[in-house]
Amino acid sequence: MHSAPAVRYPVGRSRWHGLLLLGLSGLGLLAFILWTLSFDTPSWRQGLFVLLFVPAVALAWRQWWRWPSGVLVWDGSIWHWLGPARARTGILRPHVDVQFGLLLSLRDGPGRVQWVWAQRGADHWHWLDLRRAVYAPAVAVQAGQTASDSLVLPP
Repeated sequence: MHSAPAVRYPVGRSRWHGLLLLGLSGLGLLAFILWTLSFDTPSWRQGLFVLLFVPAVALAWRQWWRWPSGVLVWDGSIWHWLGPARARTGILRPHVDVQFGLLLSLRDGPGRVQWVWAQRGADHWHWLDLRRAVYAPAVAVQAGQTASDSLVLPP
């Protein structure tokens, strides 16, 4: 059995995530406008909606804007995250697979997770290599070791 090829793949903010946020924000605003127009005078309910909706939308957009970008590297045995702030090494797990994008988490220790979104459009030529590496069987761990024991944590 062959292992997955080594691959370097750029990851960052998802255009689809941004479009989904834009659509949901627009639908929420449209629903609010139609709801407000159906009343003769606005009530406290519309005020409460605004107090909840505006911060929720702002928080969602802030999260999208601050989504980390960097490079995922599979060296044939372990995953590396090379970001602008720091490098990490750990176990990569897919959570959402929509064929043109993957939502992945890289766990580099107890409670430390780096979420990344990989899109096919970021590097068409290496997309299938990335997918093979993501779904490749985990590296065999020596007897007596757990998967988390085999992690090489950054200094």
